[in-house]
Amino acid sequence: MRQQKPYKEVLETFVEVNDNYYGNPASINKFGKTTNKLLDAARKQVADILKSKKRNNILLLHVQQKVII
Repeated sequence: MRQQKPYKEVLETFVEVNDNYYGNPASINKFGKTTNKLLDAARKQVADILKSKKRNNILLLHVQQKVII
């Protein structure tokens, strides 16, 4: 599989979202509600790109790995 560098706009959006919207989307507090709205918007964007009507079936994951040496 060929590796491709992410678009600059994608990286900028990723950094902005991770810096500013770190609330648990399942929480009922302000941060959680805001994060949940962003997550729902992202699901809708992906569903639209894939021409899918079932946006609730779109699973978005963010995984962090720590390497212990």
